[in-house]
Amino acid sequence: MSPLALIAEDDKDIADILRAYLEREEFRTVQAADGRTALDVHLALRPDIILLDITMPLVDGWEVLSKVRRRGGTPIIVITALDQDLDKLQALRIGADAMAARLQRMADDVSVWNAQIAHELRTPLTILQGRLQGAKDGVSHSTHP
Repeated sequence: MSPLALIAEDDKDIADILRAYLEREEFRTVQAADGRTALDVHLALRPDIILLDITMPLVDGWEVLSKVRRRGGTPIIVITALDQDLDKLQALRIGADAMAARLQRMADDVSVWNAQIAHELRTPLTILQGRLQGAKDGVSHSTHP
């Protein structure tokens, strides 16, 4: 079965872009537009990976990160507009496996994700890296003949 990715992002446009990238690489996806829903979905579905925004309503991403980390070892990639070194250090200290500064630098950050998340997701993320780099370079890839 394909890995399940939880996209915890309150910006619908960004969530849709992330979903499209992941589904193109045969991830199953589920979205949560606020932190409370993200926690509920994590508990109910136990996704293989979480892409987590920090600035979400109801429960912020910092609290989601902390609670999910206490529950176990689900790989968590923090995706945020916050670009301060202090924010990066805090995310990693709380338990994030990687940081990405929104979509502007995601293609560059995927290589970091590969090195930091669970081994069972290594192959799908290597494929995703190529797709994101192609999107960054303006090249379209299709998985259909």
